[in-house]
Amino acid sequence: MIVDAAASVAGPHPNRFARLRSEADAKFASDCYAAAMTKLLDRAVERVLALPAEMQDQAARMLLVYAGDEEPVFELTPEEEADLNEALSEMARGELASEAAGTAILSKYSL
Repeated sequence: MIVDAAASVAGPHPNRFARLRSEADAKFASDCYAAAMTKLLDRAVERVLALPAEMQDQAARMLLVYAGDEEPVFELTPEEEADLNEALSEMARGELASEAAGTAILSKYSL
């Protein structure tokens, strides 16, 4: 947080200048982003900002993948992470499905 020296002697609310400065900085940053975006993208971002944080993250991931981010960003739940670690351990131990079991699974889903 940025605090002016004058703010410390300005009265009963010493952080009021810092708050005003941070609001001005936020508006400046917003204006900079808006100048670089199309009106449609700006409208989309405004709509996404109104969504809950989890949905904002999902939208950000989709946009990053679309924009050419080489690896999609995924956040695993603790259960998913545990399952993945167990599968990696099984692979490291050589505990793989037989060819017959793999074929059975693929045929079950017509793959």
